[in-house]
Amino acid sequence: FIGRSELVIGADTGLTHLASAFGLPTVAVFLATEPGLTGPRGQYASTLLAVPGKRVMPAEVVAEAERLAGLQVLGKANAGKN
Repeated sequence: FIGRSELVIGADTGLTHLASAFGLPTVAVFLATEPGLTGPRGQYASTLLAVPGKRVMPAEVVAEAERLAGLQVLGKANAGKN
């Protein structure tokens, strides 16, 4: 499942962390935990934090996913130049 994905969007779950560990572009939405302590890591990992009184809006998630996907495309293009 994860191995066939090109991008993963999820909450603070094991699958989201695995996707990040495999180097997939990953957007993780955090509600109650601190992403700086437990968030996914990696060049193509990003976290969005919903703080009290402020939601993470779908447009924010989509924009971040598009940004990460663009970074991955650039990374692959640059890797081919070596």
